[in-house]
Amino acid sequence: MFTNIISQMSKPCVGIEVFHENAFRYSAIQQDFCKGYFNILSDENESGVWLIDFMGECQDVLCVEEETYITCSEALKETALNVKDTYVQISWKSEEYWEIWKLACEKFISYLKKRKEPIVLIEYYFAEQYRKNNEDILPDTPISEVEKMLEKAGIDVKVARK
Repeated sequence: MFTNIISQMSKPCVGIEVFHENAFRYSAIQQDFCKGYFNILSDENESGVWLIDFMGECQDVLCVEEETYITCSEALKETALNVKDTYVQISWKSEEYWEIWKLACEKFISYLKKRKEPIVLIEYYFAEQYRKNNEDILPDTPISEVEKMLEKAGIDVKVARK
């Protein structure tokens, strides 16, 4: 949902206004900013299930201020927010990113241990290419590079082969 663990485990982002013409994407950006995804399952509603995947971990983060990060998602990039000149962008391919990710993941695990809902970790497959308008499209980052970075972080990934 256009977010990642680094963003969700950081402090809320206040004072940044963005607009997106797609209501779903706008809502996802707002949830990323306010760290609202964890509020979806409240203490009063313990009948839910946590479905967790690590797809968002392959997105850069923007350091807004100390201990406040937002996901540099596809949805955010579609807004008029000038991310490159305003915020420090940390590449998901960098050592710095994965150091921050490990700390955020420790917080996330502590949070999950306090919850009573069942947790399902979704196994997913990356596609080496896809078709759009009858044309083969390759991902921006080669799958082997994505796989290598995620495995380095301890995330087991699979690659869908032809």
